[in-house]
Amino acid sequence: MSQTDPAPADPHQEISLAAPEEVYKQSMKAVGKLVERITPWLLDFGSWIFGGLIAFNLLVVAALITVGPVDPAITVSTAAFALALPLELAGLLLLRLDQDLKHVGFEEEVAQAFQEVGPNVREQVASRTALELWPKRRTRIVLLYALSSFFLSCAFACLVISSLERLFRSCSSCESGGCEVTIATMTMP
Repeated sequence: MSQTDPAPADPHQEISLAAPEEVYKQSMKAVGKLVERITPWLLDFGSWIFGGLIAFNLLVVAALITVGPVDPAITVSTAAFALALPLELAGLLLLRLDQDLKHVGFEEEVAQAFQEVGPNVREQVASRTALELWPKRRTRIVLLYALSSFFLSCAFACLVISSLERLFRSCSSCESGGCEVTIATMTMP
């Protein structure tokens, strides 16, 4: 037995670069199918989430408006909630619009209307497979816009929380541990 003999090569040790790429492609297909299967649930759940955010936002804005511009933190909080409300409403409307267009069969109606017009327009109308892709593409776009609207809304909520926290930390009675100040008890000077 000599020390210079190479060890026998194990075929399992050689890893091909094509194998990880194939695994990646398969996993992306699986994720795509999973998202496609849970899309109806995401649309319903998103509607509930946006509805809850809108209700919470309206309650807090109403309380902040009655307080008035007592402190810059309250002004910033009111403005942030006021900016978040249209985003939440837009997200809710987008989700509802997508669901309603599915029930109506909007793509089929458009295709049928273009086919009834004449032979020149009929050639420009997409094929049947393209018509089947329209709802999926529309749903994907709606979900992306709704998700971005949700995250912007959450960013505004974080801004409100941090500004109100700063307000309560600056309160002298809070430092001594006996803070009884709440938004509802603040009055205008």
